[in-house]
Amino acid sequence: MSYKVSFVTKKTYIDGTEKITVKNGYLTNHEKAQRTKRRNQLKKELERQSIMQTGQLSFDSLEREQERLAEFEKKYAPKLSNAVRSMNRSKNNLMDILRCNTFDFFVTLTFDDTKLNNTYDDTQTRNAFRKWRKSVKRSFPDMVYIAIEEYQKRGVLHYHLLVGNVTADELGLVNSGKKVRRGRCKGQPIFNVTKWQYGFSTVTQILDTEAVKFYLSKYLTKGQADPRFFGKKRYFTSQNINRPTVEKACFPCNEQFDIFNSILKEDYNIDYEDASKEYTVLSTKKENSQP
Repeated sequence: MSYKVSFVTKKTYIDGTEKITVKNGYLTNHEKAQRTKRRNQLKKELERQSIMQTGQLSFDSLEREQERLAEFEKKYAPKLSNAVRSMNRSKNNLMDILRCNTFDFFVTLTFDDTKLNNTYDDTQTRNAFRKWRKSVKRSFPDMVYIAIEEYQKRGVLHYHLLVGNVTADELGLVNSGKKVRRGRCKGQPIFNVTKWQYGFSTVTQILDTEAVKFYLSKYLTKGQADPRFFGKKRYFTSQNINRPTVEKACFPCNEQFDIFNSILKEDYNIDYEDASKEYTVLSTKKENSQP
């Protein structure tokens, strides 16, 4: 027998503010989940054996082709849905981290075909970026950063970073002689990173912290559910990055006690609420937050 419970997650940020998520639902039946997993694995194995025995599948009729397309959609639609949920979780986690840290520079790093064997090989570009950030971090251990991957129009990965606790001299910044042409940062000088040896770079000093944080988070959803990122990590952080304190708990949910309906919501800002799903996200009001 399944009992309804209230799942509560509280995140506390370094400025003392809180975000509370309440979701009513049911505890996972691990035995049932394992049985379902085994059934799915067996089904996939039987499908694989069937294909190997019959050879290449043939589609001799429009009806069979339509069945194939329907089967394809049924198989991959959940993957797309999972990718979208994963992307939204990543964005929410990123926004939490951004709220807990201060950054000084906005950095964009791209790759040059003449300085890397094959810039279209994601493994090579990822290894090159990992080697660079580890090298810089060894030299300046107090540095904090967040890096997000994005594909250029030509299909090559490049990186956007927010960097803090490091000076312009330590990063090896030199004035490029160019300035930002538009937006809030119009007229601001653009620098290059001399320590980036794999291609091109641009760096601007962060003047509007909140705008830059929001701008960076948009890169996670800019390409929507790009299949090239399926199963891949979208952003990277230094180990010394600040994160909110997270507390999780679950409570019995019944007619006598229901956290979703009994919580004093007037004491909080309601950031999101779906009554049909019994799900809400609350945050402490500004006047109630600690300085």
